[in-house]
Amino acid sequence: MRIEQFKREFKRLNGVYITDNVVLLKKPLELYDLKAACTIATFDSIDSALACELNGKTLEKHIAELEKITFVYDGGRGSGAGMSSFSFGHASDGGSGAGNSDLPARMNVRMSGAKRSPDDALRAFRAAHANDSYESAVTVDEHGFVTRYTHGGATSVAISGSKGEMIYHNHPSGGNFSDTDLINTAMGVERGIVASGKFGDYKFVKTPKFKASEFVKAVKTAKMTGKDYSDAANRWLKANQKKYGYSYSFTKAK
Repeated sequence: MRIEQFKREFKRLNGVYITDNVVLLKKPLELYDLKAACTIATFDSIDSALACELNGKTLEKHIAELEKITFVYDGGRGSGAGMSSFSFGHASDGGSGAGNSDLPARMNVRMSGAKRSPDDALRAFRAAHANDSYESAVTVDEHGFVTRYTHGGATSVAISGSKGEMIYHNHPSGGNFSDTDLINTAMGVERGIVASGKFGDYKFVKTPKFKASEFVKAVKTAKMTGKDYSDAANRWLKANQKKYGYSYSFTKAK
């Protein structure tokens, strides 16, 4: 990726991945290790950040090796029944997130009439994929039109939307958001994300007061309690809405 292109992209985002576990956050401008949950370095300009060395080469060289900025959304960790303490995580078997593009029209035709809403799109997506054994995703604009449509693997799917759009994706496990779901949504330009599954729909939406960098760090250091992973994540996400500037809800499947 050309550095000029990266700078343009970074202006509209809240953060980007430099490696699988290291992200560059914008406000404040810092290099953050997601695995260790700690700040590596802080910067006063993007140029000083690009000159910083990570694993033997500058960030500028890391970025030059990227084809494009990509966000991969992983499935939740699963229920883990019987445990009481949890951290945010994702499916242990991982996933490449490689997606097969589909025609948005194939999803849009599931909604009848000229008038439609994001809720109509969600109902159509649920009907198509809530009970699948693999992940799929769509991006939906404010009028309820699907603009992108892709299919991934058993535990992950790669997709990105435009500013203000929602991402709808399914979790075959039926579980709550993964850490990467929340972190990628925080760093991206999309308005929010929905994880649909057999139990219902988990919905996360950023407000104008959303604190992206603080939220990313909070997700990586969160200590949660509940009867299972989804319950613990549900409690934490509900409790921290005002603190980090987002809205969260769960709608049980009918």
